[in-house]
Amino acid sequence: MYMVTNIKAKKLLTQISEITNMERGKICRMKGRKGFNHQTWQKGRNIVKYIHSEDVEDMEQAIKEYNRFMVLIQKYADEIIKQSRKEREKKSEKRKLSKE
Repeated sequence: MYMVTNIKAKKLLTQISEITNMERGKICRMKGRKGFNHQTWQKGRNIVKYIHSEDVEDMEQAIKEYNRFMVLIQKYADEIIKQSRKEREKKSEKRKLSKE
């Protein structure tokens, strides 16, 4: 298994692990009603579920956490890619030096 040595990558993993509640989609107010809908895509289809007005705040927070997760995971991937490239460059340099 690949060992994470990059300090920034470790911090990102810590932040990711702190996320405990997530939900995809968005919340929409139902026209002409007091309620809300939670809309999300699953298997290529738009799934709509009723959300009681008392649950909207929790659902919105869960959606924000999902979006935060996606940003953090992208940053983590960028760090690991950068680290991988550096390691490949080092190996390439060693090969070049050993041939001389």
